Amino acid sequence: MIEENSFTFSFEQEENIDGLFYYTLKNVSSNNKPIELVFSSSQEIDYVISDLDENELYQYSKENFFTQAMMYKTIGPNEEYIVNVDFRDVFSSLEDEEFDIEIWTVAKGLNARAKIRVILN
Repeated sequence: MIEENSFTFSFEQEENIDGLFYYTLKNVSSNNKPIELVFSSSQEIDYVISDLDENELYQYSKENFFTQAMMYKTIGPNEEYIVNVDFRDVFSSLEDEEFDIEIWTVAKGLNARAKIRVILN
């Protein structure tokens, strides 16, 4: 189990690029030990896009297939684990122009969730 206070995480949009976001998990362990992330498949993250009434519009894991093989990633002290998430195809299929995205890692023993509101112009 990974200590809850040993990491920080964020979910940010790259400036001036609609639909391209970064999910970042940073090891801020005070004991300078690496964190090993364990994934039960090739899926590293999952996310749900919801309208403002919290109705699910899209879930990443329901629309994609993943290989069933254990994956391991090690994050050293003060290192970052960054996942680039491109929502452009998903955004083009949505009718709403404002919605929430909740994203999380599916690594075992780690509850790193973030939520962001997106307004498309």
